[in-house]
Amino acid sequence: MPASGRLEGMAAVITGGARGLGLGITRLFLDQGAKVCMAGRTQSWGDEAVEQFQKISDDVMFVQCDVAEEADVARCVAAAVERFGSLHIVVNNAGGTTFGTGAKACDTELAEFQRAFHVNTDGPFLMAKHAIAHMLDAGYGSIVNVSSNAAIRASANANVGYHASKAALHGLTLSLAREYGPQVRCNEIVMGHLHPPNPDLPRHRYVEEDEAARTAVEQNYMVGRWGSPDDLGYACVFLASRESGFITATSLRLDGGSQSRMQFPHLTGYEDWLATQHSAQATA
Repeated sequence: MPASGRLEGMAAVITGGARGLGLGITRLFLDQGAKVCMAGRTQSWGDEAVEQFQKISDDVMFVQCDVAEEADVARCVAAAVERFGSLHIVVNNAGGTTFGTGAKACDTELAEFQRAFHVNTDGPFLMAKHAIAHMLDAGYGSIVNVSSNAAIRASANANVGYHASKAALHGLTLSLAREYGPQVRCNEIVMGHLHPPNPDLPRHRYVEEDEAARTAVEQNYMVGRWGSPDDLGYACVFLASRESGFITATSLRLDGGSQSRMQFPHLTGYEDWLATQHSAQATA
């Protein structure tokens, strides 16, 4: 286990921090001494998370916030600064993956395409816009954008809006790092599949429940397993802390090596074909 106190005295806003993988990020930030404001749309999830995390620290709060709405984001940042006195870190973890029906580009309505950008790109932009001034006042800032391997590869499991919005998040990361360095650093985490799976996607739940499907997915990872909330949380802690002070405008691939491994499909009939070739050579 890494040493504690790596984020001691720092205040953070974590979007999507009260549910799913965000719970792991929040827990590890609190373990490392950070003061945390979780931002999310569902008040009941936030209330449950605060009750859970108050066993670790009193410096935790929740603000109901739709990250695609600028007024909500401004109010969230202001509430965090009022409670903690400063703001040093933003983790843009909230994101959407369930837009539309997976239609191909020519069958996708513009409104559906734009809805992916509202959450996956507009949200991180708005959070940075309202947080950076406070980071500059504090003399230290780190923004961690949680992205997806859909930003760097074409996937049959994600639609065009999701791919494009996550790729745009990469450009936003670079721009923020250039414009506000050296006081503020900005990096992104390019994720593979993490466990537990996204509760909003039936396909992910199926893979979790079907042993054969889960085994097939795990074989795609060089480390032999899915990622965990702790894997994401520790990566966020590192990029948020002073330990990564020489790292900015960087994409950290948190994918178990899956993007560096070429998977051939199962070649049905290959053995029969090979036997035929050998037989032909023997009779030639």
